[in-house]
Amino acid sequence: MLSGLAVLVLSACSGDGAGSWDFDPTVCAPSASMSRWAPPEASYSLTATYGRGEDEALMDVWGIAAAPSGVLVYDAGATQVLEFDTALRPTAVYGREGSGPGEFSYQRAIHGDWLAADGARFFVFEYRGISQFKIGGGFQRFVSRRVEFPETVGAIAPFDGGLLYASDRIDRQTGERSLQFWFLSLDGESEAKLWRTQPMPRLPGAGGRYVRGVFVGQGEPLWSSSGSCLFVSDGSSPWLLRVTADAKGGTDTIPLPALSPPEPTEEDERELARLRARAAAVGINTGSDGLKPTAPARWSSMAVDPDGFVWIALTAHLASQDRPRRVLVVNPATGASREVVVPRFPGVFLRDGSYVSLWHDPEWGAAVLEKYSSSR
Repeated sequence: MLSGLAVLVLSACSGDGAGSWDFDPTVCAPSASMSRWAPPEASYSLTATYGRGEDEALMDVWGIAAAPSGVLVYDAGATQVLEFDTALRPTAVYGREGSGPGEFSYQRAIHGDWLAADGARFFVFEYRGISQFKIGGGFQRFVSRRVEFPETVGAIAPFDGGLLYASDRIDRQTGERSLQFWFLSLDGESEAKLWRTQPMPRLPGAGGRYVRGVFVGQGEPLWSSSGSCLFVSDGSSPWLLRVTADAKGGTDTIPLPALSPPEPTEEDERELARLRARAAAVGINTGSDGLKPTAPARWSSMAVDPDGFVWIALTAHLASQDRPRRVLVVNPATGASREVVVPRFPGVFLRDGSYVSLWHDPEWGAAVLEKYSSSR
């Protein structure tokens, strides 16, 4: 079980992250020598979709997770969780709109990845608290907002027998940034505890006006977990931080190949201008054209497959998010990695070696689920 609060500086490697790494090959070791979802010379084909047919609208998806027989999707816009089989056919609906136990209310203030599954259970985070359901059953319990929850939660995930969730904290006066990890036990305790604070690169800006993300090409914090192993990236540096919940593994830095993201194109600049105009229309500060990132974006997505390999995607062209993605598949025990190209980044890994991706189709104007199967 987790021990007390720790504060770690995300700068264990200097320079380009290269050099020796003293590791214990038993810590966070994958269960196979190679990921089932990234066989050598694999090609991927689209085998199922959901979201483009009649009565298939996904209103506003705030999370996707694996179920024993398929996929779970938290459609916050419809205030419900949908269960799909491996062919992306709906099989069950959980929850409904309301403010009581097992009910959800749509929160328009901030988007997050607020769905997590752990075997036979799944969990939905809201500002009111966390609802727990049995997959194939129904509502089980609710941990209320009266316990300590941060105000801004980006994602939740199973971790070391409980739930881990992260809060992105930004000091608007100085631009200092950190990722706070909170832990909630599932053994009857109802108090969420601050477990780890991870400093992140300072945001660009001045005078109390600091800008994050795509508007200045700033790397965004990424994290994912598997069992009792947590993996963190600042979105820019060529390495991962590996943290274990017990004292055996502690904290290590995994060097990654220093891949370079593609240079912006004129099409990217036009897309950025469009996004800035939309943001400015609702009062969001997007900075000036001359503002430079303090930590240029290199990585854009992270996940851990059921075999225990970490997937981290290289940042793509802003105007071509629907094109194939370059991904590193990393062995977190040895640091070995290899590059694969996938049609879209995986959201859920299925047991048969296929995966499901969730993305927003701008032409369709809605979220779409796509299943991809690999073959050699």
